Amino acid sequence: LFGIFGVISDLISSSWSDDIYTKTTTTNTIKPTPKPKPTPKAKPRPKPKPTPKAKPRSKPEKYFEKNTYWKTNFGPKHRGLIKTKENDYYSSINNRKKLSVYNNWKYNAQSVIRNDQNRLDGVISIFNRIKRDKRYNKYEFADLIVSFVQDIPYSLIDNDLDIYAPVEFIKKYKGDCDTKTILLYILLKKFDYDVVILNSWQYKHSIIGVNLPTNGNSYKYYKGKRYYAWETTYPGWILGNIPPKVFNMNHWEIGLY
Repeated sequence: LFGIFGVISDLISSSWSDDIYTKTTTTNTIKPTPKPKPTPKAKPRPKPKPTPKAKPRSKPEKYFEKNTYWKTNFGPKHRGLIKTKENDYYSSINNRKKLSVYNNWKYNAQSVIRNDQNRLDGVISIFNRIKRDKRYNKYEFADLIVSFVQDIPYSLIDNDLDIYAPVEFIKKYKGDCDTKTILLYILLKKFDYDVVILNSWQYKHSIIGVNLPTNGNSYKYYKGKRYYAWETTYPGWILGNIPPKVFNMNHWEIGLY
């Protein structure tokens, strides 16, 4: 009897131990399911910068061109290509057209000078080139400029104001006496010459006066300085020599200083 109870006890004990082992083993081997990681939000793409609009190409400048040849009064010959901007030419004409014949001569001269004096690079560049290449003294260089204007054909003016403005004059390449002296006044001053415009109502004529030493009595005394007369209408005249028919300096006055 004791033997039978012992066998039953062993069986029960074995059954409990297997169950406990199984439960323990099962419990220990089940791993918790990991929580899914949050998906990172995609960064918004930067907006593309707008492509800058291409700047419209500026239209190339248009020019009037004139080949010029002239001889100085002391011998050498020179040449150059004069380039005049179309815009400068029309500005010159439009400004001159705004002026009235009822203004005095000085007022109209000063007006065209103000408008045109910085629009003459096409002419001034020729003299700068010659100045660089030649060793002319102050008198010779002044003659170079004056002889250039003397060589431009003389012509009566076809407008009410009775002058061409400087840029207009260079483009048309013809003009009268005071048209020439106004241009020379600008050019000589650009190269640091002390000049005046001399006008005569008696002779109905205009010439340039330059403060450079020379011979003769054809000068106007002004502010302690002698401004020697220089005929600019035709080639061949040198500083201090003017035609006999306009020789009397008492009939001349300072038109523009």
